[in-house]
Amino acid sequence: MMGGRKISVITTTNNRRQSLSRLLDAIGRQSYPMEDIEVIVVCDACSDDTLEFLKNYAAAFILKYTEQPGLGAGNARNQGAAMASGEQFIFLDDDIEPSPGLVQSYVDAFADERSVVVGYLPMELKRDAGFYHIMLTSWWEEKYYKMSRPGYRHQYEDLLSGNFSLGAEMFRAVGGFDQTFRCREDYELGYRLIKAGAKIRFNKKAWGYHRDEVTDEARSHKRKRMEGYWDLAFAKLHPEMIPRLRFSEMRHPSKGKQLKMFLAFHLPFVTDTLAYMGRIMLRFFERMKMRKRWQKTDEKLHAYWYMRGVGDHVKNAGALKEIFKLEKTHAHHSFHDLDLSKGIARAETELDALECQAVCFHFSGKHIGKVVTRPGEEGIRGKDLRPLLADRFAWELMEALVLRDICDDKKGLI
Repeated sequence: MMGGRKISVITTTNNRRQSLSRLLDAIGRQSYPMEDIEVIVVCDACSDDTLEFLKNYAAAFILKYTEQPGLGAGNARNQGAAMASGEQFIFLDDDIEPSPGLVQSYVDAFADERSVVVGYLPMELKRDAGFYHIMLTSWWEEKYYKMSRPGYRHQYEDLLSGNFSLGAEMFRAVGGFDQTFRCREDYELGYRLIKAGAKIRFNKKAWGYHRDEVTDEARSHKRKRMEGYWDLAFAKLHPEMIPRLRFSEMRHPSKGKQLKMFLAFHLPFVTDTLAYMGRIMLRFFERMKMRKRWQKTDEKLHAYWYMRGVGDHVKNAGALKEIFKLEKTHAHHSFHDLDLSKGIARAETELDALECQAVCFHFSGKHIGKVVTRPGEEGIRGKDLRPLLADRFAWELMEALVLRDICDDKKGLI
């Protein structure tokens, strides 16, 4: 394989020396030239033998490492980026085992300095996998399937920090990760990247196994609580995103939800106890093979812990209403009129030149339809046109084509 482009692989770790060893070994088996790869490891509050292991690790590539006192993943990734000298960054979590062609695939997919490429992370499903891991694997695969569909317009939440790549220049231009965030830091960066005009793409060839050996229901619920807390921080920083964040469901709560919010915000010791009992019930439902009951209970528990995290941030419903007051009125987009009768290829070129936020399609004077982007969503480009017409406006376009043919026939008779 040809090299030449200097690549910096950045990973953070916390007391997972064995996982880190597996990651480094896999990087050493990359098809990309070793002399063009450097790996930066940031040890975030490691108290095991990770540092000693790194000191003695015989790497085929350039290996750099540092430590910090538990400042979080966003801060650690920024520290790694500050130490990096490569033209292109690849961020990998320490529990990833990259395929031999991962680095080369990222280099091949890097079209220009606005490229942000998200790789694929399949999860191995064990034979004795429980309901939770089956559900989690299904969620991951569904997300990657959507991202791989033709014409998919990427969202802020498609930036998955466990396996993605972008240019060093772009990363520094947007300011890297927000170091104050302890959760949602990847989504927040994804939002700023899209706002800065980044082109997010999914590349299935840049894959690595996700060797997650620690996540379970309890850890997932803890994560959901953090998401609730940090979604509020996200909203304060980017108020235009409020309608797209899950807590927006609490804007006009039903009486039942109002009661749940009151209990979660003011009597959490009661609701937490009930939630812990619910987690015990999950085990019972799984043992009894009651999959639907397990799924419904799990959904309710995740919803509760998210609400609990919101309560950690705002403390009461009145403070939450103040967050909603921050929401910015959506700016009225100026629609770009796109005449499809001049040819699809020409329309695609026109869209690529403009990268519109709002498009009105018409064909020989007949209205076909409108598309408006939402905050945190990529603009409309040429690659989106054919899938949009096939998925959303096929009937309208067919009507316009038939009317044109009828009119042409009438003109011929005259």
